[in-house]
Amino acid sequence: MAQQIRPLRGFTVTEQIAYSGWLAGLTKRQAWGSARRVLGRVDLDDRADTKAMALSGGQLRRLGLAQALVHDPAILLLDEPTAGLDIAQRENFANLLRTISATVDHTLVATHDVADLTTSFDDVAVIAHGQIRFHGTVGEFVGSRSTTDTKGAIIAAYERALAHPLEKSA
Repeated sequence: MAQQIRPLRGFTVTEQIAYSGWLAGLTKRQAWGSARRVLGRVDLDDRADTKAMALSGGQLRRLGLAQALVHDPAILLLDEPTAGLDIAQRENFANLLRTISATVDHTLVATHDVADLTTSFDDVAVIAHGQIRFHGTVGEFVGSRSTTDTKGAIIAAYERALAHPLEKSA
């Protein structure tokens, strides 16, 4: 899923999702069937015939997720999936993402927003200047620091990862 979701002029939500499926190699029939199926998964079935240009920011994020899911990927790659969303939209999108992630083999999220780490991710990797600086569970990343400031703990963990690169295992 791209960071910027661009609605296609003149396309309905279903048409844009089906078009993405066709671009991913599905036949026209497969693309339309999959588009209709994925609409429900991202809670856009009530917007199926709405012009994509008329969607709100949160709805555009869900449209982008539907486009990413339409061809049933084994790996779901999301670039800054919560960018531009308000607090309520972020929480709704995080809940949706938790549900969707259970249906694909792997979900990879690229984010600069540490608040995204508080959702249900299993692993964290910090990459800086093309190098993996940390890889492990969220718990390992944050460490055993007892704090009620989750965001502060994540920022501190990020700074530690940048200061101390991951050593290569033999």
